[in-house]
Amino acid sequence: MKNLQEKRAKVCLDFDGVLATYDGKWKGEHYLGKPLPGLKKFLERLTNGDIDVIVLTTRKSKKLIFDWFKKNKLPPPSSITNKKIRADVYVDDHAVYFDGNFEHLIKTLAKFRVHYKKERPLKALSKPD
Repeated sequence: MKNLQEKRAKVCLDFDGVLATYDGKWKGEHYLGKPLPGLKKFLERLTNGDIDVIVLTTRKSKKLIFDWFKKNKLPPPSSITNKKIRADVYVDDHAVYFDGNFEHLIKTLAKFRVHYKKERPLKALSKPD
């Protein structure tokens, strides 16, 4: 029988650009942006829905991220990792949704841009084959 922890849904959230402000320029391990607007309410909604919040970061120090949550009076995540783990959903500012259709994927990639940048890095895909 599975324990309660295994039955809870897991949402893995990227730190920079999803939880914290980020402009795409790495400023070092210890630089942490401010919480994005609406983050506290969003996290409360997840945790009140019995969803485990997992934070994904490239940083080595988990304590640094936990301290950021505490300093900003945010509900703490269930865990913090720097590796891709099993989760029900991933949220990332550099991600696209794959619906199983590669034609749709090409169109999505051609239109993709990160919310804090103007350019579309893969716009060359919008040209016909």
